[in-house]
Amino acid sequence: MASGILGSRDGDDTAGTVYTVPSSTLAVVNINVANTSTSADDVIIYICESGETPGTVNIIDSLSLGAKSTIERTNIVLEAASFVAVNSSANTVTNVYGIEESV
Repeated sequence: MASGILGSRDGDDTAGTVYTVPSSTLAVVNINVANTSTSADDVIIYICESGETPGTVNIIDSLSLGAKSTIERTNIVLEAASFVAVNSSANTVTNVYGIEESV
């Protein structure tokens, strides 16, 4: 059973995967997005099922994250092969942390 930081990603203006739940596993995760720059950044957070591509139907949050600001989404339950993706600019970092449990 893994716990703590499960995935991390620096922004690069694409909807990149931050964390994917391993097979035969259930995960409860928290998503933390931190803008370290001195200007706002447009951030989109996606939760996708296996085989999906991040798109409008997968968005759980879309916002302008202020300079030197953080947003956190907590207690998100994900099934095996589901994944978290985030689209943000450079100087914005996303961390996914939580717990994984074999099923």
